[in-house]
Amino acid sequence: MKKIILNKNENHYGPSPQCIKILHNFDPRHMFFYNSQKQSDLFTALFRYYSIAEDKIILGYGLEDILRTLFDRLLPKKDCVVTSDFHFSYYTDYLQKIHITTYTFRCVEKKHIFSFDVEDCITQCKKNNPKLLLITSPNNPTGHVITVKELIQILNAINKNTIVVLDEAYYGFDQHYDEQAFLSLLNTYANVMILRTFSKYYALAGLRIGFALCGTNVIQNIGYQQRYLGFSRILEEVAVAALHSPEYYQKNAKKIIKTREEFIQQINMLNHFTAFESKANFVCIKIHTPAMKKIKKEQKQQVQIGKLIMKQYMRVTMTTPEMVHDFYIFLKNIDKKINI
Repeated sequence: MKKIILNKNENHYGPSPQCIKILHNFDPRHMFFYNSQKQSDLFTALFRYYSIAEDKIILGYGLEDILRTLFDRLLPKKDCVVTSDFHFSYYTDYLQKIHITTYTFRCVEKKHIFSFDVEDCITQCKKNNPKLLLITSPNNPTGHVITVKELIQILNAINKNTIVVLDEAYYGFDQHYDEQAFLSLLNTYANVMILRTFSKYYALAGLRIGFALCGTNVIQNIGYQQRYLGFSRILEEVAVAALHSPEYYQKNAKKIIKTREEFIQQINMLNHFTAFESKANFVCIKIHTPAMKKIKKEQKQQVQIGKLIMKQYMRVTMTTPEMVHDFYIFLKNIDKKINI
């Protein structure tokens, strides 16, 4: 069987024509000189796009770079982190290596949707007084989101010295997302930090561009200093071109959302798989016990079938309609074999 690669959450529609044009026409003289924040077109573009002061923006080589910046400032045996039990595995993989304790709060699984247990989150924060609270929304790997009301409830209940990191790597695939309501929290709560990336929505994963929008106290509290000699000039120019291509990306996001909703509906007509509501460019599927044996067998035969997580769940990237349909047929055939 052919390989079906649906495990990395990449955007297969690719970057905008304006981004490609920048790469083709990049002025080689821009490679000769350093670039400072004062000269940065990307800082200026983000300031205009989000109406946030440039000194409250952090640029990074992907969100991994910014997360490392946060994590490496934590002190073993003194600081800890709280996040949800279903979370981006990089969090705990990295934190374990630097000997930082992580506590988790529950994600509640319902029939076709997950949700955050807000009360448990508050309990864990009050009990452990973390340096960082990490909330991914849409959550990786479940695809569910936190509401503004829920986040405000958490912010009002926990220690104001805890930095609340809202990781929005999968921003852009939720048609009902109230962006201004979330961004306004940066003005109200000094300890909030919103992470974004150009990898998913903007289809620039290979270039590694991420940024953080910070509340008043965040940069000082983490002891962060902007890069003395600036950021990559070519990456900045491509990122600015992406920000200036809203129609292209909105059109592709609608395609991904349509593919996602059709896929969820199809999967939930099968007997041995359950697909959960998602606001990301992936879908979380629960694999019932009889189907798991078949899935593992296919993996041994070098068929890539999405990313297996938490023993009986699978995260499936919404790539092109054709690839996703092929994967649905793959699962449908497994379902039929079990039913015989």
